[in-house]
Amino acid sequence: MRCSGPLRGSILMDHVPKAWRGRWNALEGLTMFCYSGSAMAGGFLIERYGYRFCFFVTSLIFLAGLMLELLLLPIIRNERKLKVTSVVKLASGQ
Repeated sequence: MRCSGPLRGSILMDHVPKAWRGRWNALEGLTMFCYSGSAMAGGFLIERYGYRFCFFVTSLIFLAGLMLELLLLPIIRNERKLKVTSVVKLASGQ
């Protein structure tokens, strides 16, 4: 399990309207269920096709996840610029 879960959750809650946060938290909780199922699927793949195929499938899944997270980077950068601009304006008394 990666340690990016809390960071991903906080970014998600910053960008989701309050009315939808419960639904998104439920989907985030679904990932824990998927971790349980992945052990069973991994065991099946190893038994059926061997370790090499299992590692190949895992790398494809992680690559797809990385691509989805890279789509969020512009959102985070834009928000950081907005916060810095607000702090500068506040500090200068504007």
